[in-house]
Amino acid sequence: MGGFMKEKELRLALVCYGGASLAIYMHGITKEALKLLRASAAYHAIPSISARATARYGETAPDRPDDLDSEEIYFDLFRMIGERMDLRVIVDIVAGASAGGINGVTLSRAIAHDLDLEPVTRAWLDEADVEFFMTDEVRARAWSKAILVPIINTFSRLKLDAYSADEELRRKVSMFLRSRWFQPPFDGPTISDMFFRSIDNMDGGHPPRGSLIPSGQQLHLFVTVTDFYGHQQALRLHDPAIVNEREHRLLLKYDYISGLSGIKSDFDRDHLPGLIFAARATSSYPGAFPPATIAELEALLTQKNRDWPGKTEFLRKNFAIYFQQGAHPEAAHFIDGGVLDNKPFSAAIGAIRHQVAYRNVDRRLIYIDPNPGEEAPHINREAPKFLNTLLGSLSSLPRNQPIRDDLAFVASYNDRVRRVKLMIESARDRINATVDAIAAEAADSGPEGVREARKRAHRSVMREVGLFYEGYLDLKIEATLDYAFELICVPLEISPDTRKAHELREKFKLWAHAREITRREQAGPAPEGSYPAWLRFLDQFDLGFRDRRIRFLIRNLNQLYPELESSFETVSATELNKVKRSLYEILDTLQPFHDGSFIGKELTGIIRGQGQALFSGTEEECFAALDDIIARLSSRMSLEHSCVAIEDLLSRNVGATANLAVRRELLLAYIGYAYWDVLTFTITNWRNIGEFDEIRIDRISPLDATGLREGGKHATLKGLAFEGFAGFFSRKIRENDYLWGRLHGAERMIDIVCSAIPKDFRIAKQAEIEGLKTRIFNAIIASERDKLSTIHDEFELLDAEIGKRNARHPV
Repeated sequence: MGGFMKEKELRLALVCYGGASLAIYMHGITKEALKLLRASAAYHAIPSISARATARYGETAPDRPDDLDSEEIYFDLFRMIGERMDLRVIVDIVAGASAGGINGVTLSRAIAHDLDLEPVTRAWLDEADVEFFMTDEVRARAWSKAILVPIINTFSRLKLDAYSADEELRRKVSMFLRSRWFQPPFDGPTISDMFFRSIDNMDGGHPPRGSLIPSGQQLHLFVTVTDFYGHQQALRLHDPAIVNEREHRLLLKYDYISGLSGIKSDFDRDHLPGLIFAARATSSYPGAFPPATIAELEALLTQKNRDWPGKTEFLRKNFAIYFQQGAHPEAAHFIDGGVLDNKPFSAAIGAIRHQVAYRNVDRRLIYIDPNPGEEAPHINREAPKFLNTLLGSLSSLPRNQPIRDDLAFVASYNDRVRRVKLMIESARDRINATVDAIAAEAADSGPEGVREARKRAHRSVMREVGLFYEGYLDLKIEATLDYAFELICVPLEISPDTRKAHELREKFKLWAHAREITRREQAGPAPEGSYPAWLRFLDQFDLGFRDRRIRFLIRNLNQLYPELESSFETVSATELNKVKRSLYEILDTLQPFHDGSFIGKELTGIIRGQGQALFSGTEEECFAALDDIIARLSSRMSLEHSCVAIEDLLSRNVGATANLAVRRELLLAYIGYAYWDVLTFTITNWRNIGEFDEIRIDRISPLDATGLREGGKHATLKGLAFEGFAGFFSRKIRENDYLWGRLHGAERMIDIVCSAIPKDFRIAKQAEIEGLKTRIFNAIIASERDKLSTIHDEFELLDAEIGKRNARHPV
């Protein structure tokens, strides 16, 4: 078959560390990530593979107000890769803390609605300065604390020798050290206003151009903040049954979801204040800024005469546990998210496991570390001084916890994925042979025949696996009961972790036993023709099984793409894409059942009306209320509809669009899925492995980008001094670090993209890849030279380094 091109999605989950003024360096990196996504979207907007080979970025990309530079080189990179494969790059997960949280907010909004980062760049360069952050009442005058001037001058000579030529830095350090003490020097409302104006202006006052998230996909942003006073969290023990502890960590979540029901976005103008709050709260460095509050944000909105249409949704989504405990998030005070979670890997990893992909996936977790540790020549065993100990315990050490545990989890996750894949491949021939006879009878029948074949295969697996099925069934019932209980908690607005929920859960377990859901009358599967309570309950609420089955079908389709030119040569990738899109649409119909959004106001009111019986009634009254709630939820969900949709797809649509070999593969996967679920469910900790692909981890830091200058962070970045705050004292430092962020980001983006292509092709194209890097360095430097007016010396050094690189790696 001619014209087939192997397809792959390179899916990036970004983790952005904290780093004070090094946020400006990270901003340069995230700007390159955005430009890479623009180039990928523009390349794939061209439907014809042959037309892509000669296209130019400017011919297909929408008009944007910011300058074109590195996008054109990224586009040419995709054209080069297009000689071998069709590679699409997507950023679908972003997690950030502190300075990284700010960059996570701005990048995610830009991705969700295809907006510009230039207003954010201007704010970082023009306004991220101590003189801007400090109000007149705080800022020192010429003779403030004049007695300290000799001491400050001595400090400057000792500590600022490397910045001797930066008069602005020395002047502002002196002013800062002589300003008001024992209160935060920086003004909260001022930086909130900076965030508001820059993030608000990303759309230029115009409607969004679209999105850089493909149709049917999602973007998730996680931002860490620290609740200074914390909230109560219940823990279950043996004795006492429940204890409370105080939790200070809080994870704010924002989503962009493109589905059948339309687009749901937490990044549009209605939800803008929630994003401003995240940026302000996550970066509220203790001692430098006052704690962030909802009241501060609302005062800013009043000042600007702006509404917050998404306020209720934002508070309910992110502060549900506060409301459940009778607390109000408006009364809470939030400080820097990096205090307790400066490297939010767990949020990104958790989200990866629930993502779906349209093509074969190369999943990466990329962390941006502006200040990486370097190998020390020896361990300093000198006892730390009193002040070092105090400062380290309060700030430095919590922010620099190692990521070893997170990486160990990823390694374990990858091992589990490999084991499950190996198990599936080892059992595939045997299971297919068992299911083949059943599937053959359904091959020429309609949906009813497919449905009956599915049920026959299910009965067959019950008989064949024997006692092993008992354990599988118990796990399924317990997992489904957990899901049903969490559904009940949604309209009742109680968190599963609260004391109230623990008490209700015990009653729910007793109800399940009384209704013979967990107290089955006999071991083994249900006799043919019978419909016991536990089986009916699984049919009504086992969302996980249906979700896993659809994803399994999609994974089986993905495995067919490499075989299109051999076993399935009469089928095109376009035809498989149509079938897969239909499966994703069916999967999308299940989404409201995962978060309880299907329940609606009317049913919510009915369930809340049962609260008295649930929490204070007799056992009989409580069980009657649960009977009613379960019946109503089941009727509203009607999960059997997903089976009907798949069976209709397999019996009609597939037959119309794909050959018999493809149809047989899908029928085997669907009808025989019960075998696969019994095989894999007990070893996946009840969790959906999601994309079912290993996670590879990459880093972006000054140590990893050496194509233009070696020496790491000390050879390139200027904002490392003062615990990373130096950039707030000098525009020259900010311009330098922003420029190097772009240069390092561009180099690493090319490295990461090229690592997703076949090794032999990458080696053959190595000279061309290096030439693209040379071009992208030239493009960025040319674009920024006139805008960055204080770093002429740095540009002269770069010109010399570019000249040497041009000789080694010509364009």
